[in-house]
This record gives sequence, C-alpha cells and structure tokens, in this order.
Amino acid sequence: MKKFGSFDKAMALIVVIVFGSGIFAGFLFSYGPLAGVSGASGSGKGVYQLDLVITTENWYNSTIGVQPAYFVVHDGKLITSASISLPANVPIAITIVNYDSGAAVVPSQFANVTGTSGGAVFVVNNTNVNSTGKSTGSGTVISGGVMMSSFPKDNIAHTFSVFKNGKTILNIPVLPSTTEYATFVLSPGTYHWQCEALCGSGPYGDAGAMLAPGWMNGAVIVK
Repeated sequence: MKKFGSFDKAMALIVVIVFGSGIFAGFLFSYGPLAGVSGASGSGKGVYQLDLVITTENWYNSTIGVQPAYFVVHDGKLITSASISLPANVPIAITIVNYDSGAAVVPSQFANVTGTSGGAVFVVNNTNVNSTGKSTGSGTVISGGVMMSSFPKDNIAHTFSVFKNGKTILNIPVLPSTTEYATFVLSPGTYHWQCEALCGSGPYGDAGAMLAPGWMNGAVIVK
C-alpha cells in the first residue's frame, strides 16, 4: 500500500511555487492576451492564483487500492479539491502540475480547450521525464513551452472541466507528466468540476476516483 507521503507533497509544492512565482509571471508578460482578460487591468483586483496538483497512488480503500486525485495548494499545504472557492469576475490564473504519466479515454469534445483566455493553454514543462527527446507514437513532446488549443485525444491524462446547468464553461485537457497554465474568468454562482478522462477504477475507468468529490470531481463556488 503506497500513500501520498510527505516527500511527494514537498516536491509538488516546490514545483508549484517555483513555476507559479517565476515562469508564470514571464508567461503573463510574454503572452499579452492573457493579461487583457476582463478585470485584469484597471480593476484593482489583480489576478487570483489557483494551483492544482494531480497525484497518483493515493490510497482509496482496501477494495480499489490506489487512485489519482486533484489537490489544491493553499497556504503551503495540499488541501481537498472537493470544494474550490474562487472570486467572481476576476482573472483566475490556474496552474496544473500533473504527476500522472498515463493516458486515459477522453470524449472527443474534451480534447479541445474551452473557456480560457485566447482559447488556449500554455504547456510549459514535463514534470516526470525529460521532454526534449524525440516524439514517439502519438505522444506530444514539449520542449520549453507551447500554446495549445487542442490536444491529441489519445494522449490526455486528465481534464479540469467546469460545468453549470449541464453546459461546459471551462475545459483544460492535461497531458501526461506536464505543467500547464491558463487564465479564465467566472461569474458568481455554484459550478461543478469533473475530470472527463476515464481515470478511475472499474472495467471502464468510470468508478472510484471518478465518482468521489475531492478526487476527480467537486464543486466550484464563485462569489
């Protein structure tokens, strides 16, 4: 039985802090449209940072074993993603650090970016392996960083997808072993977030973590 231990937590936090405070600042500077989202300038509210970490081999129960899970980084700690609170009408700068190296089945529509500034995501770094080698198969090799608006359907590990009244408001596909950045703005309300990649347990991957708040789904409270 392998659990998400203190070393893994520390490494995740170090990556988020380094990338979030350094590279993302450069990303905002280099990619002008990101800083031009409604509320980003002249509002006095600035940009709100949301850091998410996807880890693997988190102990679920004695029947299923381990599962992947989203965590929120807050005040230097990893906390549950079952309920994520965000400010309304303010640019949200999201960082997703993914330690999962495997791909999962994803419906075609969730291979495309929805709801972010410029309709794109900046894929900056590969967290687990050297990303400067040659591409093999259908995989995507990232060297330095690239803006992406659509992803290879068979090379997506997870998504961070936000819904309201059954409509997709935000969709960020997450490649295996990558760090990704984007910004978005949400109006006040209660939303539902869900990973749309079948990454849980069971014969179809739609059980376990996929059904559990704080693992691969939860609420987004915007006010």
